[in-house]
Amino acid sequence: MDPTDHARAALEFYVSVANLTSAYWGVYLIAAALIIGYTVAAKTRPSLRLRSGLTIGFLLFSIANLSVLVNKHSLLAAAAAEVVVAVGNVKDRWPESKELRDKTDTVCSGLRNTFIPVDCLQAPSGRTAFWFHISLDLVVLIAIWHDVRRKRLPSEMREDHARHFRP
Repeated sequence: MDPTDHARAALEFYVSVANLTSAYWGVYLIAAALIIGYTVAAKTRPSLRLRSGLTIGFLLFSIANLSVLVNKHSLLAAAAAEVVVAVGNVKDRWPESKELRDKTDTVCSGLRNTFIPVDCLQAPSGRTAFWFHISLDLVVLIAIWHDVRRKRLPSEMREDHARHFRP
């Protein structure tokens, strides 16, 4: 395979895995934000049954999502390493046109060496994604179970007080 085609294919694969990984993170973050938003914004504390259901549902979703994300991040790190090697093999061949190569060297001699900054392709490892996901899971579980002190109007406080302390 031509080194240029190999570099292009490696980069396309990296981008497709990165897009897929971002989509899984997006779904996870939307689900987590919805659960946190619901439990914090509710006027009354959700019932024990509802909180238990949210916890079980979220944990099942989170475990499945975590498994996929750890695999995708590991694949993304391997794809990034492949792109670095493939681009390194093709650096001397860009640009293919002698005219553009000469103009590039005249205007900025270091441009061809830094045109593709492969150092930015360092993908987080599966382990990093795992611990970040777990920490976000804990935040969601705390939001479900923690009794958030809700701001109440003085009239609501009087009604609650009257309801609990009736003779």
